[in-house]
Amino acid sequence: MFEEQGRIGFSLTEPQRQLEMWADQVELRKGSLCTRLQNAVNYLIRWYRVASRDTAAHELSLSALSPFRFSSGGQLEAAWSHPMVFEPTGPLMRRSFNLGEFQKTVDTGREPAVEDQFLLDAEEAVNEGRFREAVLFSWAVIDATFSQRYEQLIEQRLADDWADGRDSLKGLDLGLRTKMTVMLRLVAGRSLFLEPHPFWEELSKSYTVRNDIIHRGETVAQDEAERAIRVATSVVQIMQEVRG
Repeated sequence: MFEEQGRIGFSLTEPQRQLEMWADQVELRKGSLCTRLQNAVNYLIRWYRVASRDTAAHELSLSALSPFRFSSGGQLEAAWSHPMVFEPTGPLMRRSFNLGEFQKTVDTGREPAVEDQFLLDAEEAVNEGRFREAVLFSWAVIDATFSQRYEQLIEQRLADDWADGRDSLKGLDLGLRTKMTVMLRLVAGRSLFLEPHPFWEELSKSYTVRNDIIHRGETVAQDEAERAIRVATSVVQIMQEVRG
């Protein structure tokens, strides 16, 4: 049983508005406790998976663990007794299904876009508690989508210029975030750094998490995995809009 030991105190003479304010604070506290319990459970699962070599053991999402039920005494008992339920992450790029268009697409013989497939894989990974995989799938989408469109823009805008110069602008020596900002602005008039707040902050945080996974084997919380999917979805939409 995961119990909250503290109590929220207030005077019986306080108005109803004060009680409602405290009830809102209870909801925030309950959400924090849900995340703490999730992290504790997943810590045990990670060690169990390694110790038992059971590849079917995966971390659990909040939706898989919910509903969360609480108990508390006092005048806020009603607020604490209401369970918290988390729904599975839904598709972030919903599309209407048209059978006729589907048939035409299949008849072309083309494979579905990598970004569409990997975003679905990332969403599935979050729902199954595979948070590190969700981040890596999301960044595979970002890398593939951005790099492909960026290189197309370089070729379009600088087609008549020095080929080695164009190649240097596409190479690994020029960092990804430099390409996403000043270089993209030079060739297409749009910088990801200048997208509405908090997009760049979200992207930078997710980029750090991605590097922590790859270089240091760090674990990932569910909210970080969901952030990676949001960022990847936004990058796909932005690069679809960019014109040379």
